[in-house]
Amino acid sequence: MGTHDLDKIQGPITYEALPPQEIVFQALKQSETMNAEQLFEVYKHDVKMKKFIPILEGHAKYPVFYD
Repeated sequence: MGTHDLDKIQGPITYEALPPQEIVFQALKQSETMNAEQLFEVYKHDVKMKKFIPILEGHAKYPVFYD
């Protein structure tokens, strides 16, 4: 899950489905870069984000936008 400053995004933008280990970035309010699998472990304990984990958990690939 994420929000982005549209002024900082450069095209072209692609929409892909990748294994969570291959999706690596620094999420908002996080101090370090993580892959999606690691980020989900953090979000499982976050009051606001933990409710979204079941949407993707258990799937082999997660959707991701790249610029």
